[in-house]
Amino acid sequence: MSQTPFAPTPNVTTHSDARAAFNANFSDSETRLSALENIYTQQTLSSSGNTTTLDISSGYNATMVMTENTNLVISGASAGDAGIITIRQDSTGSWSMTTSDKVLSGSIATIVNIVPTTGICSLSWYYDGTEYILYVSESA
Repeated sequence: MSQTPFAPTPNVTTHSDARAAFNANFSDSETRLSALENIYTQQTLSSSGNTTTLDISSGYNATMVMTENTNLVISGASAGDAGIITIRQDSTGSWSMTTSDKVLSGSIATIVNIVPTTGICSLSWYYDGTEYILYVSESA
């Protein structure tokens, strides 16, 4: 995606040429702005069959209340994408989370210790183009 330059030539460039260039640029701008909207959309995740999937095409950030033991899968990111997931436990609590992604800071195993209904933990993620890198906060 790139903007079409418009360099009118006196007595040669027509109104139609200008309109075509402007319309192409407006269309390109709309596509770029639409792509940015997903970055700021917050998903509400839930697990199904012990799997929770964060699909980046629906938004980079999410919140979830754990209702079962689950494996976290993040998919669809491009190199440089990043986001955050806030995690709570339901009233039953003690649900665990696993992932095949690399955890650089914190421990995904501590998510089981989030206090039911009132506690919270955050999981930040970054995609370097090869793998997802996770950072898990302390629970509060």
